[in-house]
Amino acid sequence: MTTPIDGISPEGTPSEGPPTQGTPTEEQGPRRLTGEIDAAYAADVHADAALSSPVDVAETSQEGALVPDHCASHAVRRTEPGVVSRRVDHERNGPHQHEQADAADVVREMRSPDREVPGQLPHGSALLELPAAPAPREHRERSSRPRGMSREQAEVGVGPHPLPWPDDPRLDPELLAHGDRRNVVDRYRYWRVDAVVADLDPRRHPFHVAIENWQHDMNIGTVVRTANAFLAAEVHIVGNRRWNRRGAMVTDRYQHVRHHPGVDDLADWARAEQLPLVGIDNLPGCVPLETYALPQRCILVLGQEGPGLSPAMAAACEAVCSIVMFGSTRSVNASVAAALAMHTWIRRYALGLPS
Repeated sequence: MTTPIDGISPEGTPSEGPPTQGTPTEEQGPRRLTGEIDAAYAADVHADAALSSPVDVAETSQEGALVPDHCASHAVRRTEPGVVSRRVDHERNGPHQHEQADAADVVREMRSPDREVPGQLPHGSALLELPAAPAPREHRERSSRPRGMSREQAEVGVGPHPLPWPDDPRLDPELLAHGDRRNVVDRYRYWRVDAVVADLDPRRHPFHVAIENWQHDMNIGTVVRTANAFLAAEVHIVGNRRWNRRGAMVTDRYQHVRHHPGVDDLADWARAEQLPLVGIDNLPGCVPLETYALPQRCILVLGQEGPGLSPAMAAACEAVCSIVMFGSTRSVNASVAAALAMHTWIRRYALGLPS
């Protein structure tokens, strides 16, 4: 035998008579479900739960059907968008401390003559109206775009190309069919990767960028992306062959990247190509980059974040240039220094601006 809870008979129907002391009302405010159920069923709920078997719930996405839940004593039924009816089988499995519904809402719904009680629910069950969790994909899409901006406005690139498709061998049929969301300028929308590289190569600038990679510096990806933006001839990775590509944002597909196992290998290659090495660091004896006569054909060399240029690399450079700073910090990020050095070259030679 089970104990009624505040005017509710064991069969789950409203009983006659005023509510007992402790019944949550509008004046008293809501209570937590756990405390209300504990007070009513503490005497016998654990014994009943021990004898009961778990409830099996079948998975389905159709509205009005049962969907799986993390607890065997819960059955979830979708009633309308954004609302889920959750059955809490108190008599079979006892009170659950993690329920977040208010006891006042439970009692009010159980007393309501219009409450929905499906035939398969045993006595002692209650319907709790809980908000349905949004789909993970929808949640990610909403959180990744600015407030007030639609999904279409937030998307980068273009969608599928309307028919008929252009007769151009540079275009990729898959991109034409599904859209082009790559990080490329509009000129190269729907173009194949090899077609983009072939179009860039004749226009590349004669400066190169090299960066040391002895500790898998995370700045390398950003340096590669910036080199692609300023159309550098090549990027040279000195040290470990593997480098962190996350910051490159796939721009390494359109940028020539060459690996050198050590400093001597880079120096020998540069000497053969008649490319002077110009280091970027604030070492003793360095000269300001802003006033240095930067060669048009050169390799701008960056060290790693923290230690900067290695002694061997600094010795191999024809000159080491520093970036003028006016604040309290003694250095800037390695990828920032690389961007400033490349832009100094662009101002001087690509734009023809005075130094």
